[in-house]
Amino acid sequence: MGRRMTVAKKKDEAAELMRELEKIKKERQEQKEKEERERAAEEEEKREYDIAKGNPLLNAQDFNLKRRWDDDVVFKNQARGTEDKRGKEFVNVSLPSLVVLTWR
Repeated sequence: MGRRMTVAKKKDEAAELMRELEKIKKERQEQKEKEERERAAEEEEKREYDIAKGNPLLNAQDFNLKRRWDDDVVFKNQARGTEDKRGKEFVNVSLPSLVVLTWR
């Protein structure tokens, strides 16, 4: 009979271990579901924040931007370097009988 008790005791221990295993699995599943809900809530909050900040009609401070009239022009500053930046220069032209001073 000692052997039967040992077998029964082993079965009881195995059943207890299986219950403990199921309990651990259930706790892990609940923890995973909780983390998933928290992550989903954070993502939803971030999405709503991005939507709210992305709407210029809801953000009055965005209208205070000072912009130049030509900030959105495609061909900006194309005429640079074409104008003559030299100042007036004195030219002394001498002719055989007459000295002529001209401004250029």
